[in-house]
Amino acid sequence: MKENQFYANGRVAVLSTKLLGQDKLTRLAECSTVAEALKILSESGYAQGMTVSNPNDYEKILMAEFDRAIALLKELCYDKNAVGYFLCPYDYHNAKVLMKRKYMRVSGVDGCFENALDPVKMQQAFVVDDYSACSVNMAEGCDSVDKAFADGDRSPRTVDYFLDKAMFADMRRYAHKSSINLVRQLYDWQVNTTNLMLLYRLKKASADKSSLDRWLVEGGSVSLQLLKNLWDNDGASMDLPDVYKTFYQFCTQNNENLVVAEAEQKKQRNRLLQQSADLTTIQPVLDYFFKKSDEIDKVRMLIIGIKSGADAESVRNILKD
Repeated sequence: MKENQFYANGRVAVLSTKLLGQDKLTRLAECSTVAEALKILSESGYAQGMTVSNPNDYEKILMAEFDRAIALLKELCYDKNAVGYFLCPYDYHNAKVLMKRKYMRVSGVDGCFENALDPVKMQQAFVVDDYSACSVNMAEGCDSVDKAFADGDRSPRTVDYFLDKAMFADMRRYAHKSSINLVRQLYDWQVNTTNLMLLYRLKKASADKSSLDRWLVEGGSVSLQLLKNLWDNDGASMDLPDVYKTFYQFCTQNNENLVVAEAEQKKQRNRLLQQSADLTTIQPVLDYFFKKSDEIDKVRMLIIGIKSGADAESVRNILKD
């Protein structure tokens, strides 16, 4: 097993040298049109040199590049429970897209990840309410969506609510079954920070405290009772572990859609990865996967800035984060 992982880690060491460096990102930021930016991506081998006839279809290139990263993670990570854990958000992204399309009576799998659960097979099954190929949690989530829609609650947020609950249940299952402690650490960080951001959003929206029981995710080291105390009194944040105390400050001190808090969520995830650096484990593969994921997110933001006609300085500022 470890011999296979050494080989896998050697491959990602080579691939890491092909990540877009600062020079290439700066070139992207200096592009005046989306077409120019896509030419640079094609020259860099993005999505194996894939091109699109309409530059506005740039998302197809970014999705294809990310699908390559997903395929690599599945191939090179020996702990299949870890693979299941890290693919959960993309499997559930597909499920949410396809459940919404089912009720909108829209066909096609645009916007779905190809290397997660097969979106074509999922759509064929979902339109006839067949969830037998899904995990137990996903199937129960989809059944709950069907029931809610049948009862008249046809909001897209209903799909998100039930499938997010199911997603975290699956992530918890995979994390606990994984042999790798890092996976459990990342799960705990994800759940606790998600709950703190949820709490802040609900308070800002003047929701009732009882909504916490519906929305908060179970399974994190920060107890639900402490979160409820925090609802009543921000001073209860002093009872949070230091890393979460600091994170909650990011939530409350910047209320612009929690952009700063979400950025910190990623940064601490990356710190946890670096603290667990070990060439005999899957850590190098995970490190590459998230660096590629963050790179694609940054490229997307640059292209959106260019497309929107933002001034050059604003586009360059995207690289400072």
